[in-house]
Amino acid sequence: MEMQTKSPYHDQAVRWAEHHPEAMAEMESMALSLARRGRKVGIQALAERVRWEFKYERGRDEEFKINNNYLAALADLIIERHPHLEECIDRRRRGHRATFATVSRLANKVRELQGAH
Repeated sequence: MEMQTKSPYHDQAVRWAEHHPEAMAEMESMALSLARRGRKVGIQALAERVRWEFKYERGRDEEFKINNNYLAALADLIIERHPHLEECIDRRRRGHRATFATVSRLANKVRELQGAH
């Protein structure tokens, strides 16, 4: 299993998943079904399909929203529950993003400190 940095939205995604177990079950079911057929799927595609299902098929748009920032963490949660889906769910790599975010914060701090002198 490839190690990735934890999503900065992990805790919020966990809370979202706890409040929307039906949506999580739907994403998991779709991923498992596709995996049985040897197909890969992106977490974005799973989310879009669930959005469609809940909005247009079930008429539950107002009570159901998925923040795109949560998708990587939601993929992690699905894979934690079903480790064999690691190879089936495509998701963005986060290691470089975490590094860029860290460098960016440090650069801003340096500019801030230079401005103080």
